[in-house]
Amino acid sequence: MTAIHYGAIVLLIVMSAISSGLTLGLMSLDKVSLDVIIRAGDRPEASRDEIKKAKAAKRILPVRADSNLLLTTLVLTTVAVNSLLSILMADLTSGLVGFFVSTILILICGEIVPQSLCSRHALAIGSTFVPVVRVLRLLLYVVAKPVSFVLDRTVGEDVGTMFTKRELQKLVEIHVRQKIMHPEEGYIVRGAMRYKTKIVSDIMIPADKLFSLPISLPHHTILNLETLKMIYNSGYSRIPVWNKDPNDVVGIVITKDLIYVDPNQKVPLMAFARVFAVAAHRIWLDALLGEVLSVFKMGSTHMALVYDVNNSGPVKFG
Repeated sequence: MTAIHYGAIVLLIVMSAISSGLTLGLMSLDKVSLDVIIRAGDRPEASRDEIKKAKAAKRILPVRADSNLLLTTLVLTTVAVNSLLSILMADLTSGLVGFFVSTILILICGEIVPQSLCSRHALAIGSTFVPVVRVLRLLLYVVAKPVSFVLDRTVGEDVGTMFTKRELQKLVEIHVRQKIMHPEEGYIVRGAMRYKTKIVSDIMIPADKLFSLPISLPHHTILNLETLKMIYNSGYSRIPVWNKDPNDVVGIVITKDLIYVDPNQKVPLMAFARVFAVAAHRIWLDALLGEVLSVFKMGSTHMALVYDVNNSGPVKFG
């Protein structure tokens, strides 16, 4: 009888560890995170580790779909097993000794150790014990389903973790800080999430720092070999050309169009601009970047002349 008791105690401790660990592990894997893992592993360029995680997530997702039923099943299992374990320990020892022994066993073997493991390896351990969860759910369905139904109607179903735009930006910053994401990638992602709320004045280039060329006397430009080399070395694909002063932009020259120029003929930039220059689009200083990007998509230029709303003339370029 004693051997059976000890065997039952060991079995109950194992079941307590499984149910307690799975409660923390599986409930920490919400449906959104599982869907992200699956989609990442289904990509043609997915790594071997991503494919392995995706397979584990696919096994867990059907069980995790009804979150309240899963939670109720695992909690009922944990409570039932721990209660039975306390009763068996009380039969083998005196009441006070049984209380302390069962408490220590449940605390260490049934709570701390399994929850510590499952919190760090939730995906791998959870996918391994999916068959056990299915059996427990079947055995406790009569009790667990009504409880989960009440939870669905009162606290609602678990839709997963969603983030606001600001929270996503902070999440990217954490990934960069933890070296999961390259700083340059993080900068681009954060910029993409903020660009619609930014205004032109945040990113435009001041007129005095802009590479531009004059087309009229006395500062007119001749397209000789020296000028073409200077344009090439500037690295810009679009160059504003101005008439009287740098604020008097009359058009934008596309650098690749200069292939038609023979440097030996020393063609004036004004003559070239009359044929090849495109009109400069004009926008306000406080225009939103999202709106400007939409204009650029519809037009033939990727450069705009920025006007100050309190000024009649152009102040800076972007």
